[in-house]
Amino acid sequence: MVAPAGGAGDPTNPLLRRTYLLNWLTQLLGYFSNMLVTPVLPVFLAAQGRGEVFIGLALAAFSVTSTPVRPFMGRISDAGHLRGTLAGTSLLLGLAPFGYMIPSAPVLFVVRAVHGIGWAGLNVVGSAWAALLSPQQRRAQALGYFVLSQTLGVAIAPATGLWIADKYGATPAFVIAGLLGLGAAAAALGTRRSDQPPPAKASRGPLTSLIEVGALPAATLLFLTQLNQAPMSSYVPLYFDHLQIGHRELYFLATGIVSILGLIALRDWADRVGRLPAIGAGFALQVAGLLITALASDPLQIILGGMAYTTGFSVSQPSLYALAIDFSPPDRSGASMATYTMAFQLGGGFGAALWGLIIELTGYRAMYALTLVPAALALVFTPVIGHRKTLFHRTEGGS
Repeated sequence: MVAPAGGAGDPTNPLLRRTYLLNWLTQLLGYFSNMLVTPVLPVFLAAQGRGEVFIGLALAAFSVTSTPVRPFMGRISDAGHLRGTLAGTSLLLGLAPFGYMIPSAPVLFVVRAVHGIGWAGLNVVGSAWAALLSPQQRRAQALGYFVLSQTLGVAIAPATGLWIADKYGATPAFVIAGLLGLGAAAAALGTRRSDQPPPAKASRGPLTSLIEVGALPAATLLFLTQLNQAPMSSYVPLYFDHLQIGHRELYFLATGIVSILGLIALRDWADRVGRLPAIGAGFALQVAGLLITALASDPLQIILGGMAYTTGFSVSQPSLYALAIDFSPPDRSGASMATYTMAFQLGGGFGAALWGLIIELTGYRAMYALTLVPAALALVFTPVIGHRKTLFHRTEGGS
């Protein structure tokens, strides 16, 4: 069973446990692996003469498998099989990048599907395990440190991947991504079986055992913001090329630095101010970042827009994670994280295909202007979805 929370120097502190740290490392390596591929693949496909619609479909194919398998990953987690599932799906993350080097459109879509399954397991199982090891009074803080492992990958890997691809070609970037994924699988195998929870009692119907209703409010907000994930990551290198400006790697470097600094600086802030104020502040920053990006005409403006948007993500994300757990039963962390993280893929996958089509129809600038719609909706719906008064106040016993 998970040990109770201790102080910062207490060896029983869940954040100092071997399993928490190795789960953190698995996330770091897994995110580095995937985020090396994320900006390189669109450029790689564009160099082959593929259009935006094809690129958008290839990006979305990742979500075709990653989304529906997540509830089953959650069920496996709640059944107590976290270690093996995390290691197995991380292995898929390590194998998939090697498949991108095969020059075949059908193979590309199959590899994207396999990659999506690995990504689903990394996020669902890793998030569920982190939640289980996070004390309620410090939940946003503990999950904030967990999100930091993901943010480091998002911050550093895209710029690194583009630099490698520009200097040496896409193949070395894919190889490095594969090796990092294999490293994530090795880290997952180092976790302790004894830190896995006992199997949850199967007292629900087939559908409700897969979906946790309590996580839906947070998942809905996440879906709206994730619609803009592709425009602010995968399509940014192409936007730089469209405007005929250079230094696109600086965008990922700058946004990465501010996201890391934001998570470190905030730490327990979200636990002190409450879930909704933190989420609302983050969404407001995202709206500002999207507006700046839509009006940008030079690299500095695009970078500033990305920095504001990414800072908003750092502010809101730990509290969204915590909100999903707060509204869910303690023995349903796997189902809760499956439900919540499905919004990443539903929003990201649908958004990738949608914005790719809109780019071909209207161009990049109009597309970035339209991204303000879902972001504004998320901001408006925040107080509506999180209607419970207690969420506006400091978490009882929070630090």
